[in-house]
Amino acid sequence: MSTANPYEQFRPQIRADVVFGPPMINGNTTVYYVKDRLTEWFYRIGAREYFLMRLMDGHNTIQQIEAAYSATFHRRLTAQSWSHLFTMLGKRSLLVGEENTSRLAELVNNARTQRHAKERSIFYRRFSLPSPERFLAWLLPWVRFAFHPVFVVPALLGIGLLELFFVLHAQTAVADLLTGMPLYLNLPFVVLLCASVGIFLAVHEIAHGLACTYFGGTVSEIGIAFRYFLPCAYCKIDDVVLFHNRWHRVATAFAGIFVNLLMVIPFAWLWWASPIHSQPRVIGAFILVFMNLFILLNCLPFADLDGYLMLSYTLNMVDLRQHATRAWQFRRQEQVSAPSKSRVIYFVYGVFSLVYLLAVLAGSLFLLMQLLHWRL
Repeated sequence: MSTANPYEQFRPQIRADVVFGPPMINGNTTVYYVKDRLTEWFYRIGAREYFLMRLMDGHNTIQQIEAAYSATFHRRLTAQSWSHLFTMLGKRSLLVGEENTSRLAELVNNARTQRHAKERSIFYRRFSLPSPERFLAWLLPWVRFAFHPVFVVPALLGIGLLELFFVLHAQTAVADLLTGMPLYLNLPFVVLLCASVGIFLAVHEIAHGLACTYFGGTVSEIGIAFRYFLPCAYCKIDDVVLFHNRWHRVATAFAGIFVNLLMVIPFAWLWWASPIHSQPRVIGAFILVFMNLFILLNCLPFADLDGYLMLSYTLNMVDLRQHATRAWQFRRQEQVSAPSKSRVIYFVYGVFSLVYLLAVLAGSLFLLMQLLHWRL
């Protein structure tokens, strides 16, 4: 009479506060993001680890999990494979069990200590709202209409008309901006412009946070960061990688740009309606030219800006720029192992990145020559 192996009847269970994201392309592999809501740490795992962890629901035995894995991947799990997996899960305390309770408390404390240590860095300081989730939850009902197509479609049309207006009047707006140069020596006027830019940046980050919250994510921080003593607004929307709808990810990344461009529209009207050489006209010209171009540059997908995130989420890819760089270095492994569709995307992205770089260099050289010519 044989008895069942107790190990094979073990029913492992991943903690309920561990959240799994959708599959994403990473070169020649598929990866998934996993978040531990207690520590707020994110992990990136492969397709096989994801498959096994999703089956660890407290109902499936080790034997059943092994059978499902063998049927899907056509290979058996060895004792060493299980050992590596359970070691990884144990270090992160992702499993339910009394033996993981003390380890989990230690991980939570370590996560808090690391975040506080980063905030105390000399060259990087963060000052965030005390309760960003509560603030966004209070604000969201007032702006929920902005996520409905009835609002979004006309708003996008208005943005298109704004950019057409800018193209048709760019020369005049730039001339008004330059003729108002003496006003930039006026301290109250400069403070007003800086305040306007600050409001744009603050609303930009809040829009990201609202979109993330609207689609079911959690925003842990909104505030101001000082990197090498230079201030910048920020909003942590890391939960976006957990959204299974890719267009929710794209919309969250686009939210700041969308709102900022809408904010430019009344300033365009201010510039158009104000008398020539008046302060309101110069302010309108500044926002219409400087801020409008700044926002549009944020759409370009060639730097770590919103445009890059939007493209990555649209393609369902991670580390797009890194893999495109490797593809252009003609590494054989990258070229052969990556799927053909991915190779095409990496190649095309590399071409446009090169064109963008050459355009930036040419534009910088042109501006330098114009400045030297003006000085002479």
